[in-house]
Amino acid sequence: MKRMLTACAILLVAQVALGASTLTYVSFYSPSLGANRMVGVYLPNGYNPAGSQRYPVIYYLHGFWDDQTSNSTDLKGALDELIGSGAIRPVIVIKPSGAGGPFAGTAWANSALYGRYEDYVVSDLVPWADGHYLTIADRHKRALMGHSGGAIGTFTIGFTHPELFQAVAAHSAFTNWDRIRGDIRTQLLAENAGPPYDYNPYGGMYTQAVFSLAGAYTPNLSNPPYQVDLPFDSWGGVVESVVTRWKTHNPDVLLAGVSPGLWPAIYFDCGTMDEFYMHQTNLDLVASFNTMGVPHTFESYVGHHADMLAQRYRISLRFLDAAMITTDVLPLPLPKQLAMLPNSPDPFNPSTDIRYVLPQQAPVTVTVYDARGRRVRDLYFGEQGAGLHGVRWDGKDNQGTSSPSGMYIARVESPTGRGSEKLTLLK
Repeated sequence: MKRMLTACAILLVAQVALGASTLTYVSFYSPSLGANRMVGVYLPNGYNPAGSQRYPVIYYLHGFWDDQTSNSTDLKGALDELIGSGAIRPVIVIKPSGAGGPFAGTAWANSALYGRYEDYVVSDLVPWADGHYLTIADRHKRALMGHSGGAIGTFTIGFTHPELFQAVAAHSAFTNWDRIRGDIRTQLLAENAGPPYDYNPYGGMYTQAVFSLAGAYTPNLSNPPYQVDLPFDSWGGVVESVVTRWKTHNPDVLLAGVSPGLWPAIYFDCGTMDEFYMHQTNLDLVASFNTMGVPHTFESYVGHHADMLAQRYRISLRFLDAAMITTDVLPLPLPKQLAMLPNSPDPFNPSTDIRYVLPQQAPVTVTVYDARGRRVRDLYFGEQGAGLHGVRWDGKDNQGTSSPSGMYIARVESPTGRGSEKLTLLK
């Protein structure tokens, strides 16, 4: 009976409609978890299940204490706005439920205590989505994004299965478990009476988070009553053997085992006032990626753990859209210096993709000028890998004002070369 609950027999729980796009919640059976799971599915304006147009797909992973409905209004609003204005291409978004007991979340990990949540996404959810919706079933048109515990899962799954995902975007992730011995430990001890400490997994949000992570990274079914190995002993001391096991899940450690040719495009951000003390761990990851030579985009902003998500989605979705560029026109072999490709479409209204090929990893700037040579829009500045890249211009200037019809110049500059392309905006 459980297996009958697929997209062919949809259990419609809710539908939010803004314009002609839809966000519905459906149930499907996950063999990896041995249970039905709820999934949110965003379909863009113009989606026709009987049509031939196929779409890129983004998988969104929610955080602790959340489920498939969390942050849906903000995410859908950002998608409708960006797609409606032409700032990003139409895209399907899949929002699975990663909620599971007995604590606040699963971190989307394979765990003897929680079940196989990583396999649920990789082995069950992706094939199910490709089989039931008009997705482009190709790594280059598939991305992961998430917030908090879902951002941790985004790094874990994206870096463990890079053959499946072109890009990742992580909002407010804890990215260096060596720092669990710092402020998180102080807060956890304050939530529990001691010493000696009899840790109560439901005593406070920091304790809940630590128990949830222990269930993901160090489950121990032979350790009653909670069946986890915690990184702190009953006197508040650090259990180094547990922390060592947690650190194998650091994003830079995971990516170190991946061939550079399979590194996904990487975006992550974190607020400077994050109440879970994640900002410094993100700076640690930036330093590590720089040492490793990993191209990435990191943004630090004034904000807390979740209060700026509506704004941050508009940035990460643009990043993922730019990363999911088709490779059909990629010149082979790679050119010896930066090479421009025709922007598409041209003429355009309201947006066009500026495309170019890099012979090797290098820092890149992309700027739009008007016909008189005046700077109109700073589109991109960051490190990018070898291959085809695309940056979308929505026809607006740096102040967000729509530009008038006319001829513009896109200039791409890099140590590997420079190039320009004429853009024709017609309204």
